[in-house]
Amino acid sequence: MGFLPVPAFNLKSPSTSFKVRGAALRVDFLTPLKHPRSTAPVVIHRFNMAAQPLPYLDYLLEHYERGALVNGQGVLVNVPTPARFAFHKLIVSMARDISTKAKSDKDLLQAGQVLEVLAADRPGDLLLAWEALEARGKAWIKKAVAGLSALIKRHPTVKQPLLDALPSLHSHLKRLG
Repeated sequence: MGFLPVPAFNLKSPSTSFKVRGAALRVDFLTPLKHPRSTAPVVIHRFNMAAQPLPYLDYLLEHYERGALVNGQGVLVNVPTPARFAFHKLIVSMARDISTKAKSDKDLLQAGQVLEVLAADRPGDLLLAWEALEARGKAWIKKAVAGLSALIKRHPTVKQPLLDALPSLHSHLKRLG
């Protein structure tokens, strides 16, 4: 299909991104981070390529929905559930360093838009995704609540619908002030 590897910053590391020459299309291969200290690309021999380990990706991929990708003919794909996607975006927005503030802002905007729609139309999905996040422990809750707090500061209209859909957030957000 004409995909060419995009060189990694460290030329000794295998590429985890591929691009079509002369087109904007780029494909990044990702895998869940298994061990916090092992961030080196993971070689997938079967496909003769490597994937970049990312923290929190396992939560996003744990449950998915079937979707269709339409480009001429339809192709069935697995996509993250919208609620998990939104909570993942909140967590990732807080994990980014200051040099990627624009990406962090985009993460918060995307999370806010998805959370607002889900709070109105599918609050049960939010509840299930939040319960799964809570089951991962206090560190996960702390990161998600920090993201929610940042989101609410930028987009205050999302607060009440979220509190209506997830009453347990009241206590978490009160602790933040």
